[in-house]
Amino acid sequence: MFYNSHLLTLDSSEKYMSTRVDYQQELLDFSKEKLKENIKDKININTATINDLMELPAIGEKLARVIIDYRNKKGAFKSINDLLKVKGIGKSKLEKIKNRITIK
Repeated sequence: MFYNSHLLTLDSSEKYMSTRVDYQQELLDFSKEKLKENIKDKININTATINDLMELPAIGEKLARVIIDYRNKKGAFKSINDLLKVKGIGKSKLEKIKNRITIK
């Protein structure tokens, strides 16, 4: 009887593990799809409006205005890394947004 009880516990544990793995795979698949959607919807920092820029993580209205003011004074960004020249954009912030922006 103890042996059968132990097997039931093992079977329940395996079912739990299997369910958990399936859930993690679904989450991974969902994340991949969201990433693909985000890649399609990259924001062109050379033509973006304040509202466009505010859709980016860690970019509020004030920083969006600073980016546009910089672009208007200095001209189009030639690379994504040119954003580092904008006051308020550091390496950490650029890292958060670089996959969501383009210069095309």
